[in-house]
Amino acid sequence: MPEEVVSVRLEEEVLKYAQQRAKEEKIPKSAVIRKLLALGIEYERLKRGIELYRDRKVSLGKAAEIAGIPITQMMDWLVRFGVKSNITLEDYRAGLEYARKALKQG
Repeated sequence: MPEEVVSVRLEEEVLKYAQQRAKEEKIPKSAVIRKLLALGIEYERLKRGIELYRDRKVSLGKAAEIAGIPITQMMDWLVRFGVKSNITLEDYRAGLEYARKALKQG
């Protein structure tokens, strides 16, 4: 993926932390900042997927897509955050019947 140079203003505390981590890991401060930014984006995507699913605005599959993780991992995160499933008993039964039919055909 091509990189682009972006100019941002960072708080002194963030810069001090990045400098400290750079010394500890013996890598450039810019690499630490990129790593921290990537982690923050990863967290934000997960948080957004969980919130939208919790508020019944997206399906489980869409929430996982937003978070950039497999559905099974999203299910684990939802359990960790105490989010109840949006799947009703009727949905579950319909899915089970669909799976049975698919297995018979395959």
